This record gives sequence, C-alpha cells and structure tokens, in this order.
Amino acid sequence: MPGINYFVEGIQGAGKTTFVQKLSEHLRDCRVFREGDFSPVELAWCAYVTEEEYKELLSRYPSLVSEIRKKTEKEGNRRIICYTQILTDISDFHKDLERFEIYNGNLDRESFESVVLSRFRKWDGEGQVFECSIFQNIIENQMLYLRMTGDEILDFYRRLKDVLADKIYRIIYLDVQDISAEIDVIRKERCDDQGNELWFPMMVRYVEESPYGKEHALKGFEGLLMHLEQRRELEHRILDHVFRENAIVVKAKSMEPLWNARNAVMDHIDFRSGVLQDFTEDMLTKGLFIDVRWKKGLHFRFYHRWGRFWYTVVRDGEQISSCHTSHARQLDGRLFPLVQKFVDEIENGNFDNKKTPKEKVREIVQERGLTSYMNDTKWKEFLYAMTEEMPLAVPYDYKTLFEEDREESYFGTAYDRESFNYYYFRSIEWVKLQPKFSEHIHRGRLMEDEIIDHDVENEFLALMDKYHIPYEYDSDEKVYVIYGYKSLH
Repeated sequence: MPGINYFVEGIQGAGKTTFVQKLSEHLRDCRVFREGDFSPVELAWCAYVTEEEYKELLSRYPSLVSEIRKKTEKEGNRRIICYTQILTDISDFHKDLERFEIYNGNLDRESFESVVLSRFRKWDGEGQVFECSIFQNIIENQMLYLRMTGDEILDFYRRLKDVLADKIYRIIYLDVQDISAEIDVIRKERCDDQGNELWFPMMVRYVEESPYGKEHALKGFEGLLMHLEQRRELEHRILDHVFRENAIVVKAKSMEPLWNARNAVMDHIDFRSGVLQDFTEDMLTKGLFIDVRWKKGLHFRFYHRWGRFWYTVVRDGEQISSCHTSHARQLDGRLFPLVQKFVDEIENGNFDNKKTPKEKVREIVQERGLTSYMNDTKWKEFLYAMTEEMPLAVPYDYKTLFEEDREESYFGTAYDRESFNYYYFRSIEWVKLQPKFSEHIHRGRLMEDEIIDHDVENEFLALMDKYHIPYEYDSDEKVYVIYGYKSLH
C-alpha cells in the first residue's frame, strides 16, 4: 500500500530487527530506520545536544571530529549525533555521549514528552519503516525512569495519536506469548565468540539500576521478566484503547514461514508477464504471501494458513477460479510444477472471461427482474441483532441466487461466517426465520425427548423495526422472510 508508514514493535526478542529486514526486502522504494539510525521520529542511541554542547564535544574529542561531524544532523537549534555508529578505542566516549540521550531519565517528564511529540508533529514521511520507534524506548523510559503510571502513559499515547491524526501509518506488533522462554532464547543467541552473554547482563543491569527497578527491588531474571510482562500488558492496553484501527498484532516470529515460502515461489515459478506485487497487510492478517497481477486485472494469489497452502485467481477482489489446496507443511518440488501450470493458464487467457460472483449476481438479477431490498450494512445489522441482542438464537434457513428452488427447508441456529454464506451477503436471495420454535432435547435411548417451546417473536419484531429491516410473514410456512432480492411482479 503506497505511502503507508510501518512501526514495527514488540518486546525484546520478538524478532523486530529480522522482521524489518524482511519487510524492507518486499516493499519497493521504502526507507528503513533502524534503532540507532538518524530518524525523523526516534532518538534512541542518539545524543540530543545544544550547539554549545556540540562544540564542547568536538573540542573534547579532537581525534573524532571528522567522524562526529559525519554522524551528526542539525535539527533546529539542536544537533543529533548517532554516536553508537562511531567506532573508537576511546573507552569513555560512548558512555559520555549516552548522558545526552533523551532517555534514561536524562530529561524531566515535560521536556521528554515535548521532544517526542514535537518530532512526531513535524514528521511528514511516506513509505517509511521504523524499528521500535513508537513504543519500546519511549515506554521503557516512562515506566522505568519517569515512573509514570499506566494511565499516565495511556494518556500520553492518546495525545500522540492526536498528533498523528493526518498521518498514514500502521503499528505491526510482534506479540511474544511466553516471555520467559524467549528470554532464554535471546540469552543463547546474543553472546560473543567465546560464549559470554552480552544482552542479558546489560538488560538486567538496565532494569535493576533504574529508579523503578530500585523502588520495586527488581533483581536478575525474575526482575527482568516481571518488567517485560508488565510492559507487554501495557502495550496491549495502548493498542486496544488508542491504536485499535491502526494496529496489526502478529504472533512473534510467525512470519518466517511466509517469508521463506515467498522466496521459494519466486525462485521456482516464472510468472511470465505477471507483475509481483509489494507486501500488503493481507500478508499479516490472511496469510497471503504471493500476489501477482496481470494487465487485465487478474491476480494469482498464494496463501498459507491453518497449516495449508492454497492458490487461486482473483479479479476485483473476488475469486473466479477453484481453490487449489495442498496440505503439505512446506513447499517442495512436487507442488511447483502444478503452480507453474496454473500460472501458465492465467498467462494464456484461460481466466480472461471468467465472471466474478458480483457479475454473476448482477446477471441473475437482471434476467429474473429482481429488486434489491437489502445491502451489506443491513445484513450486518441483522446479524448483530440476531447474535448480540436476541435472548435466543432464532432458527433460520437461507437461499442464494445461485441455488435452485427447493421444497424442503433446513433450519439452523449458527450465525457464524461458515454457516451464513461466508458473509457474502450480495448473493443471498432470502432468509426465513422461526422466532416461535420447539427445541428437542435428547434424553437417551430409553426416554422420550424433552420438547421445549420457545417464543421470542416480540423481541424479534422489535429488533427488525429498530434496524428498519424489511420483512414479510408467510402464513403458510409460519416463518418471517427477509428478502435480499424479490420480483415486483
């Protein structure tokens, strides 16, 4: 989606760095800002100094003047030095510049919030990808050093969201469910060549020596675990209460099979004149890992979800081919020839004249002279009324425009997606409902079934009137009928 900015977040060990790298490989023309880079919004691992402080640092480190200048950006009356990118043998250099960061309690709460909000306010980027630039470092400072409460941090993010009101962005949150196990993994991964742990001692010290850590006696592994669990819980509150419409929550490291599958298909399949599309949010929410477009608006889409691979042809967002499914846990050489044959059929025009379900509906409506009585909004209101406001599930049957007329009805009470025409409302011709019905309860082989009569007719009619849903009563069948389409003749 051109122009969208992505903030990749999650606690330490969620796989943010790897995810950002993979995402950047599949987004053309995006610009990536990793932790420690000069960023338009984030200042982690950067010294934020005045002109006077900048000149003093240059005079203090004459041998590094050239490198400091290379890694410095001017922003208003401040200088921003990406000091961790400067390699030097001067032992105290990095520790000295660390005191000029805006984090670790170096600024009071008002000054800290002012810097963060003002930089987000000035930011006007498009198509940018940020690593831990909206949650991690800000929240760590607020929790551990400024000792802000959860409600105070929530209020800050409400103000930040107001600042971002005219920006196009998504927060991709990589969610770690078992934090304790993840810490064990990171401890083994982040070691030097001699096997000495690097990350774990640093993180433990960071938590222990913070004002919050001292106040609450957070020590060692247990202290770090308690902090990360509290932070994860708070970040979920912020996502739920502030950024719900801007956030996508993904299980940490669950995307690796999709990145691998995408690369494998790209290596083995020739898409002919088809053009591989960039990463989309469907890759995160629907398991779509390959989307190839042809000039006539046809898309070849390859998915992996629920342990299965499947592919199909789509036009105008609607499926026009059968769904080809493989239950293999991973792609292998047996599947690629089948996929290539399918792609060649698209290239050769086999699907050019296939109609979408929408086109088929329009054709049937015109042929039969039908008039539409419902739309997607009305059907959604109907489903909400039936599932959330009715005291009992009302038995119903439905017929689509694609079905032949049938003499018998099949009434059920499940209103889930699979039971209710996969929520493809456009094709529903009618729904018949029985708000007065009998429930048979089986009591065993030797006893007669118990029969309970239910009557929720008044509640049903009240809801139909509330949502202005048109209905008719069929006295012969003793059912209420909601027509999606009906002939006026």
